[in-house]
Amino acid sequence: MEFRFTPEHKNINELFGRDIKYIIPEYQRTYSWDCIGKSDKNNQINVMWDDLIDYFNSEGKNTYFFGSMVFIGNGNQEYQVIDGQQRLTTMVLLFAAIKCFLNEVRPNVKQANLVEFITSTISFIDEVLYNKKLFGASTVEKKLKIEKNSGFNYDKVLTLAIECNTSASSVQLTSSTTEQKNVVSRYFNNVIFFKQKLGEEFLDKLILTESKAERLNEFIEFLKSRVSIVRILTPTFDVAYHIFEILNNRGLPLSNKDLFRNLIIKEWDTLKNSNPKKYEHIDPPTLWNELDDNYEFHDDFIGRWVESYKASKQQYSAFNDLKDIYDKIYIDIFPQKKIEIFYEDIKRDLGYYTTIVNNSFANPQIKAKINFILNASNYRYSMNFLLSLMKATRGLETDEFVQILMAFERYLVYCLLCVRFGYGPVSTAIEYLNKPDLLAAIKILEDNTDNDDIINALNQNYFENEIPKLLLAKIVWQQQIHTQDDVVSQVLEFNKATLEHIIPYTHWGTEWESHFDSKFLNNYKYKLGNMTLLTTRINSTIKNKFFDKKRLEYAKTKLPMTLELANLVTITEDYIEDRQERFVDIICKDLGIA
Repeated sequence: MEFRFTPEHKNINELFGRDIKYIIPEYQRTYSWDCIGKSDKNNQINVMWDDLIDYFNSEGKNTYFFGSMVFIGNGNQEYQVIDGQQRLTTMVLLFAAIKCFLNEVRPNVKQANLVEFITSTISFIDEVLYNKKLFGASTVEKKLKIEKNSGFNYDKVLTLAIECNTSASSVQLTSSTTEQKNVVSRYFNNVIFFKQKLGEEFLDKLILTESKAERLNEFIEFLKSRVSIVRILTPTFDVAYHIFEILNNRGLPLSNKDLFRNLIIKEWDTLKNSNPKKYEHIDPPTLWNELDDNYEFHDDFIGRWVESYKASKQQYSAFNDLKDIYDKIYIDIFPQKKIEIFYEDIKRDLGYYTTIVNNSFANPQIKAKINFILNASNYRYSMNFLLSLMKATRGLETDEFVQILMAFERYLVYCLLCVRFGYGPVSTAIEYLNKPDLLAAIKILEDNTDNDDIINALNQNYFENEIPKLLLAKIVWQQQIHTQDDVVSQVLEFNKATLEHIIPYTHWGTEWESHFDSKFLNNYKYKLGNMTLLTTRINSTIKNKFFDKKRLEYAKTKLPMTLELANLVTITEDYIEDRQERFVDIICKDLGIA
């Protein structure tokens, strides 16, 4: 790598000079600086404002160093932002906030000199924010542009923010994700925050006076000429990325996904530069976006991929372990280079991960078991196992796949009901899956599971709610396997379900006590046969009412195990006993131990 770069000292006025254009590439992470909260992770805007205003008020004449920024450019006034997008974007929002602030105070200003100050200042700020273009008629374009990120147009949001339209209702967010909505809010909230701070600093009893206007003008001059950066310019991505890695010690720490993205783009860019003619069709950012846009690429994926690959817990950070695997294990295998092989593996495994997370299996028996496994405890290790299983079976939903899945599910249930969860058998099973030796993987799980103990434990008392809730959900998911309805499909939302004790476990009241023997009540009140699932709303309304009232509420649900209760005229000891026996039998058969 020819390590060529040019560091230049630039004040803000020079940074936003005439006809300069900054592009935040689509592979960059989204805007993440916040003005809300007290921790280092969500108050970057507060810190920036306090630093700037304190430095300005100190009356010194020294330069305020705003950090370094790394760009790719070839001297044509258009730069790709590699490092510094958070600070660059926030400085744009600060200037926009000054403009919005002045527009809001303008109607109350009568003095001609102050009106002129506001007009000229807004005109200057427009020169900072926009480039003027002449194509028959005068037009303007922003100096900072955000390329489309993950299918969402954040550049439109930035445009609205700097035009003082800071209402989230101005952006179509109906189908947006929670994260996209949070990012949109950051742009608008930060402009609003800066406006409030400007009002506190430069208004006198909500009025812009001559002395305050003079002070505001001095602050703007301070921003223009005494706030500066070191702009590091390089013509190639690989050099820019290398510098970025060295300098990245400010702002929010990069996530595993951020670091992985940079690695992917850097390696593809290096390959392209090694033989430009052969690899002219390669576009590194596009290859990254194929992963990010088409799959459920959670930050968690990297940790699950590493641990499933190694069959052990990660040693350092997930990204460092991944990079270690890439550096030491992957090699060129003609005719492919290592990055091509690695990329194909990641793309395949992201597909498997997406199938698991979305539970988009076609086989209803597999869907039911995945539902149980993903909602049980030890999600991390279960996902490691499932990812290895998908790789070992190439994602094919065969009888062998079901057999291994069932063995793992039995082990999970055994750990839930009888013993403390141990990762050792799971990691050993993953080792066998990675070979692949599927029969050995099954055997190690079976050797660490006692089926008799599971059967006995299913008949025990449950004094906490989570395990019986999960077991009852298992019954619902298992029954859905055999439910064929081509018009309406019912799905149990596990997180919205609550556990209901048919016979209350406290404060029985005379009706319950007269209806059941006290010995029976004490023996069955904490067993599965005395439990069902409800929504939180219904559960909160029935409390400890007697059965004739409860059954009316049970009729409002669509879960068969609860609707069954609504169809009873009365509740009996024989029914509860039979229900207990049926539930245990259903679970055992589903686990393959009866």
